[in-house]
This record gives sequence, C-alpha cells and structure tokens, in this order.
Amino acid sequence: MDKRAQKRDVQDIIDRILDEAQRKSSSHFSDAVYREEPLIVTGRQMARYLPDEYRAMRRVSRWEEGADGRRGHWLSESELFYRQALLMADFEDDYPRQGSFRASTPTYSAMSDRQLRGYFTWRAAVRRGEVREAPAAFAFLYVYELLCGIGADTPDDGFRKLSDFRESARPFARGLDSHMDTWLLDYVVY
Repeated sequence: MDKRAQKRDVQDIIDRILDEAQRKSSSHFSDAVYREEPLIVTGRQMARYLPDEYRAMRRVSRWEEGADGRRGHWLSESELFYRQALLMADFEDDYPRQGSFRASTPTYSAMSDRQLRGYFTWRAAVRRGEVREAPAAFAFLYVYELLCGIGADTPDDGFRKLSDFRESARPFARGLDSHMDTWLLDYVVY
C-alpha cells in the first residue's frame, strides 16, 4: 500500500471516530452541556509537539534595547543562557531522550528541540536524586545552571548540589571533574 493510500485510510478512521462522537453528543442523544471530545492526532503530530515553555525560551532575544533611548547591545552567550535559565528554572519535561549532544560549551541555544526536551527530562530526574548516564554536555549544562544559582535555594544548597553532582556524574562526565575544583572554589569566594 502506498503512502497516500495509508494517509487516506488513517484520515478515514479519524473522520469516522469524530462523526461517531458527534452523533453520540448531539442534542438528540444527550442533554449534557459539556461533553468529552476525542483529541485525535497522528504519531507524526505528537513527535513534533513542543511545550510552550520552549517557544518562550527561544524568544528570549540576544538584542537588548537600551533604557531611556540609549543604544542597545547584543547579549553575550553567557547572558542569554542566564536569562533563558531563569525562565526555565522550574520547568520539567517528560520526554524519552534520543540521540546525543556534544558541545565544548553547551547552552540551550546550541540544542535542538529534541535535545532540549531530553535535557529537561534528565534534569528533572537529577533534581529528584536520580542521576542517570547522559551526554557529558548535559552534566556541564546542569553545573552551569547551579553556578548561576538556578536550582539551588541558597548558596549553601548550591555548593552541596555541585559537590554531590560531581560525585554522581564522574562515571559519564569525565571532563567535568577537571573543572570542578576551580568552579567550587570560585563559587565559595563569590
């Protein structure tokens, strides 16, 4: 069967389900004001689904207008990351991670939508105390967030989380360990 025929068959099934639902919910068969309606979407549509929080994060602009008519300026990658991290501080996702992600200095803007969804799902598990193996770039990104105070209630909490994560991430994020002494020292001084 060719793809067009399959697509027609799928659409026919969806149409039949919707027609049946409409007949059952017509005023002749029901006196309810509110009724359940089937939400029919295809697998392809579900695969492209992206929660609104990601769109909002992507809308954070690199350009910042100047105050009181002064000239604006471009945000550095670090400033952009920090603003996006603040926006996504409490966000959690539930998406099966697929593929890998490599970057020498990982940021949200360097990630595809699927990689972002995988990261925020992984981060939610880490915050629950379930540190699973992941791309080393995920570990760096999580540490960058903690260094910015994202995900920590107090500086002491941030230091504890950084130290604990260092131990948990050693098996899969070997490059992280070489930076952690400096970062922990800087974090305490700051």
